[in-house]
Amino acid sequence: MIDMIKRFPGIGCAYIGQNGDPGYEYYGFSDKESQREVDERTIFPACSISKFITAICTMKLSEQGIIDIDRPWRKGSSAPTSSI
Repeated sequence: MIDMIKRFPGIGCAYIGQNGDPGYEYYGFSDKESQREVDERTIFPACSISKFITAICTMKLSEQGIIDIDRPWRKGSSAPTSSI
């Protein structure tokens, strides 16, 4: 546990409560040296978790019939394309 605290001195958690309302909890420090605590303004890097979240959201949209994951993206998207 001590190693985890050294590596991640602070964390912010968002959740949906049983009544459907959002909840937020903040723990630790955003800056250990100045002892600034984590709060709603703290910015965390997305790191590799963004890939996991993107995959879950994509599958949820597919289950709802909003996107077709078997169709090439450029054909299934109304997003502008780039020549880059």
